[in-house]
Amino acid sequence: MELVTKAKKWGSSFGVVIPKRVMDTLGVKIEDEFILDIRPSGRSSALRKLWGKGKGRGEQKTAQEWKDEFRRTLY
Repeated sequence: MELVTKAKKWGSSFGVVIPKRVMDTLGVKIEDEFILDIRPSGRSSALRKLWGKGKGRGEQKTAQEWKDEFRRTLY
């Protein structure tokens, strides 16, 4: 299940609110543990991996390496 929510300031931490209807749908009870996949909205993790996270970070490939990789995925 995918849910879009906003981070809220709670003391010196941040927290997210999960609506009760979502908790009921998932069958989650207080003190249950679950895993969150946290990604900023509007940003694709695939694109960040492909093009890097910023100047000087991420994968550094030559144009020829990019062409070779794309050819391998097409054929």
